Amino acid sequence: MVYNEPERIIILTTSPFPIGLAGTNRILSYCKGFLYHGYQPEVICIRPTEPYANVFNIQASGMYEGIKYSYPGRTTVRIKSFWGRRLNDTVAVISSILLFINLLQKKGVCFSIFYGNNIFAEISFILISWLFFGKIYKEESENPNVYFRENRPIHNRIIKWFILNRLYRSYDCVLVMTHPLRDFFLTKGIPDRKILVVPQTVDQERFENETYNSTMSLPDDYVAYVGSLNQQKDGVLTLVESFTKVSAEYPEIHLILAGEGTRLEKNELSSLIIQLHLNDKVHYIGRISSKEIPVFFHGAKLSASCRPKSIQSEYGFPTKVVEYLASGKPTVTTATGELAFYLKDRVNAFVAKKTDPESFALKMLEVLQDYDFALKVAQEGKDMVKKMFNPITQTKKIIDFCNK
Repeated sequence: MVYNEPERIIILTTSPFPIGLAGTNRILSYCKGFLYHGYQPEVICIRPTEPYANVFNIQASGMYEGIKYSYPGRTTVRIKSFWGRRLNDTVAVISSILLFINLLQKKGVCFSIFYGNNIFAEISFILISWLFFGKIYKEESENPNVYFRENRPIHNRIIKWFILNRLYRSYDCVLVMTHPLRDFFLTKGIPDRKILVVPQTVDQERFENETYNSTMSLPDDYVAYVGSLNQQKDGVLTLVESFTKVSAEYPEIHLILAGEGTRLEKNELSSLIIQLHLNDKVHYIGRISSKEIPVFFHGAKLSASCRPKSIQSEYGFPTKVVEYLASGKPTVTTATGELAFYLKDRVNAFVAKKTDPESFALKMLEVLQDYDFALKVAQEGKDMVKKMFNPITQTKKIIDFCNK
């Protein structure tokens, strides 16, 4: 008896795989959903993603939990030399284009999704999809304006105009994470029938282990934070300031910060910690793997996100907050943008109405002062995530859209 191979779904990305942060976790949850529905996902990382001094993804190809992946450039690492990186990126993108052509020639591809930013690669993948009568979708979790700096040279402004007003229209569909993003793309002339809202998704199985093994050395009681060190985007400096009040009342509790930042952001963070005399209480542990994130959240007393109002928070949706909730531990957060639609203060999360250090500190203290109640709220948050951010449900929407 001959069995037909499952139809493939190709994900083309500039995010690392299989270990990474928000983008990687979004792709992983998509892939788990596609596998559940009987499709075979294949992830193509179109360029090297790993900093040469901190490599998580070593293998340039392989299988991860049933998901085939590859770095067609044959290396995952971004080398130190500027021109070397340019060469590696160029070779990787061209190799990815050739692999994409080969996959479409073999037939059996249901659709492709591009997740990331690389204008040359995007144009190439769109044209190749047209040539082979394939469907290609764009995954977008941010307002695209955040990718462009203001007051740039005229040619950069032309590129920005082209991307916002022409490139997105060329996709068969734009998969957006929030309704404000949908409204934004409608203003750019993309018809409603070509926009599909796919909310944040989280692989709940990652947080369901009864036993967690970790190489991290963590204190017994701590507040967890994972994200960027960018104050404008994620309010990490405000979080540190607010922790001063928490530390004064609960001296046994530490604040552990994990994530990426520029050298300037790291220096600003370090200076603030010293200035507030929190050297022994606030610890920056750098980038951690997606495998360590459930361990990190599971061991915390609570997790925190002090995201301020911005173009990113208005249109996007913070992956970390959904993962905080999925862990079943109390979550203290601001509720900017569409997050406010899902979160109710003292029902499924602890929501600070303001982003100043005083207001946020009071919410963290609220959790610690009645921790049994906080755990009941956390369970409500976990149940809400299972219902609203289930990748099986959300990927079914994409498959149905394609088939329709």
